Amino acid sequence: MGSEIGSSPDTSKTDLEMGSRSLVVAIREVTAAEAKAKLSSLLDVVEAGQSVVITRRGKAIAELVPRRAVRDLLPQLQALRNSLPEQASSAVETIQTMRL
Repeated sequence: MGSEIGSSPDTSKTDLEMGSRSLVVAIREVTAAEAKAKLSSLLDVVEAGQSVVITRRGKAIAELVPRRAVRDLLPQLQALRNSLPEQASSAVETIQTMRL
């Protein structure tokens, strides 16, 4: 593996839906052995905002993703809550009914 992490040929692009906009994100794939040998470089890639998928025998087993503050996710969570149908009864009433 003579190539640098930044120029790895094992990069795929994924379209992520972010509300009304579409975001194309490059996802890098490395083997478990490469990840072990190049962890520091992979952390630099993740810190720069990219995701890294770690594979073993061609199967994805883990993903390194940039850390996001929960506060940054609140608008998405609120949008999800708003998209859910209103429930006829409260969660407490539903659980009490299920216990009968």
